[in-house]
Amino acid sequence: MAIYVDADACPVKAEAERVGTRHKTRIFIVSNGGLRPSPNPLVENVIVPEGPDVADMWIADRAGPGDVVVTGDIPLAAKCVEAGAEVLKHNGEPLTAANIGNVLATRDLMADLRAADPFRQGGGKGRSQAARSRFLAALEQALRRAARAGSIPALSGWKYPNPRRTEKPTGPTLYNPVRLAFPRASRSGGGRIFMTSASISNSNLKGALCATVAAMCFSLNDVGIKFLSDTYALHQIVFYRSLIGILTFALIIMPISGGFKTMRTRLLHWHLARGLCVVAANSFLFLGLASLPIADAVAIFFVSPLVIAVFSVIFLGEHVGPRRWAAIAIGLLGVLIMVKPGTSAFQIAAILPAISAALYALMHIIARRIGGTESAGTMTFWILVSFMTVSATVGLAIGDGRYASGAP
Repeated sequence: MAIYVDADACPVKAEAERVGTRHKTRIFIVSNGGLRPSPNPLVENVIVPEGPDVADMWIADRAGPGDVVVTGDIPLAAKCVEAGAEVLKHNGEPLTAANIGNVLATRDLMADLRAADPFRQGGGKGRSQAARSRFLAALEQALRRAARAGSIPALSGWKYPNPRRTEKPTGPTLYNPVRLAFPRASRSGGGRIFMTSASISNSNLKGALCATVAAMCFSLNDVGIKFLSDTYALHQIVFYRSLIGILTFALIIMPISGGFKTMRTRLLHWHLARGLCVVAANSFLFLGLASLPIADAVAIFFVSPLVIAVFSVIFLGEHVGPRRWAAIAIGLLGVLIMVKPGTSAFQIAAILPAISAALYALMHIIARRIGGTESAGTMTFWILVSFMTVSATVGLAIGDGRYASGAP
């Protein structure tokens, strides 16, 4: 059982969270962004990309028997009613198969009236305490009906943590996400693959282990680039690296990610922008690896997580606490100590991995923006295509050129 809240312009998000918590039910707050994440472990804040009806598609793709949908969008309500979900308007009015047809007709009539008279004003009323009470009562009843109709039981054995106490909540551990991160298919198994946090893992430890393994793989890749840079041109290294990646993707990842559907996208321009960022980032990093001691180049590049944190505030509007800002400042100080600007020990080549880190951070920001509708396989495919296209173009243009001699 789950509660799906169409959160854009929704005045009853707090009430839905309150009732859902009492019933120990997951609550999905779906919006285009700009909402403060809830500390409630039962609440998942799902941020979808901007676009017409993207949030509606996300909810309609998942809602079914045993779920409750809170929305003021009548077309979305019709889809959810058809799927078998309980649907409530913001005023607590239930929308069912018996009345959704009349509600849709009324909506269409009002839309025609507004189109014929642009000066016609709406008749909306302010939210009163009585209206909130009606919604709370209606949501309680809807959850009871959904629990009887649904085949997925509500979570049990869970206690909402008291913020004044230090003990951890008992029962299942739920992850409260801020942004979208991992692919999740729809309940029916069809439709577009969206990306939601806590779909693959609700364990921070597992996520940290995956990130550690990825960092080790990147480090091995950097060692290989350093080893080959004296013999092969940069674009040759990138091309063959991407070719191996494409073959791996086609033979292993594509068969388990939906086949050729993985290559389809409606956001090609964002994939191309992301591809250019990562191609440029890798080019600057590889140049730095060829021109600097590998330890120095990689240490400077690892400023990228700090840049990502800064960019997340600027471009995504995320909140970064004072402790994280302090860690960022300490990290930047460490980079300055290594680079030593203004001294005789400063090397102009040290700027190369720093530029790479900034472009790498921008690439991840774009990934977060499009991650609501694009699967990890789709993004991987277009990254590899970008690498191969750029490196092949450079190879055709300059042939067997060399970008760097050996490291000093």
